[in-house]
Amino acid sequence: MSVDGRVAVVTGASRGIGRALAVRLAREGARVVVAARSEEARSGLPGSIYEVAHEISALGGVALPVRVDVGVEDDVRRLVAICTDRLGRLDILVNNASALWWQPLLKTPPRRFGQMLRTNLLGAYLCTYHCLPSMIANGWGHVIGLAPPIIAEPPVGRGTYTAVKNAAARLAMSVAQEHASDGIAANTLWTRAYVETQATINWALGDRHEWRSPELVADAVMQILGTVPPSLTGQQLVAEDVLRNAGWADADFARYVTRG
Repeated sequence: MSVDGRVAVVTGASRGIGRALAVRLAREGARVVVAARSEEARSGLPGSIYEVAHEISALGGVALPVRVDVGVEDDVRRLVAICTDRLGRLDILVNNASALWWQPLLKTPPRRFGQMLRTNLLGAYLCTYHCLPSMIANGWGHVIGLAPPIIAEPPVGRGTYTAVKNAAARLAMSVAQEHASDGIAANTLWTRAYVETQATINWALGDRHEWRSPELVADAVMQILGTVPPSLTGQQLVAEDVLRNAGWADADFARYVTRG
């Protein structure tokens, strides 16, 4: 399957994984809605929806920058209306927008937990809720959520973050169950290695020499989107496994090594 001519909405697309996904989808022929809150770069938060849209346009692609706070329903409703009005359809949703707070419960103030709930769970729900009708009307759709596989014992010190992300994964699994007959696939995707993003940098996560570039996720997403929905659905996928199953050898992963 090709994404040429499809319309994709990527949230959190102003930097990091979201930017890499938006650019890659455009390279493959999709028209991309670059959705995020950042309309201008700030200290510690480089990138904006307009910079990414300009990058895509310079490559000959079609990009529609839309400022959106995924936790605000009016923003999401407006996002979908602009997408369908200007691009005529909506086929792919990547719920990438995320708020990260990796601390134990007693070091997680209610404000931080609320922010994670609002962005990681409510945002995924609102975007999925408002994007699904267009996909159902088309009889074709992919929903991909960036969330780790659900495991029995969450990593120590990340319980609140893991709880919210697990709920987002359950949301994607319910979409897969409820809409397979509508020609819609829903899956989650995560990585084993830390991916170099602004969050990874700001939190100094793991060993920098083991970080991988966001293109690791972009390549895995393209493999998922290459399937006919819903032939691959309801899965909690890991990027490295997706690529190995597609024929990547050990040497192929060298392309994702960052400067460290």
